[in-house]
Amino acid sequence: MKEKRAFTLIELLVVIAMIALLMDLVDRMEALAGEPDRKDLCWQLAIDDDVLSDSIRQCEFVNWINKLVLSKAGQSLRLKSSGFFRPIVANC
Repeated sequence: MKEKRAFTLIELLVVIAMIALLMDLVDRMEALAGEPDRKDLCWQLAIDDDVLSDSIRQCEFVNWINKLVLSKAGQSLRLKSSGFFRPIVANC
């Protein structure tokens, strides 16, 4: 019968350190979401201004959906002026 192997102290410390790093990253991202003009957080997180722009982010999302998801179905999305998505046939 195979014995169960327990985690070593080093493995547990690595997991705790990774959780602490992720919590710090989440805190900085939440701070940036609250204050998008903070250039220091943008630099630390390697986030450009285009990621913080709603219109560019929406456009990138639509492009991603069109390329990876809907291109196989023969459809695509267009942004309406109201900001909502409308499925259309690609041949239109």
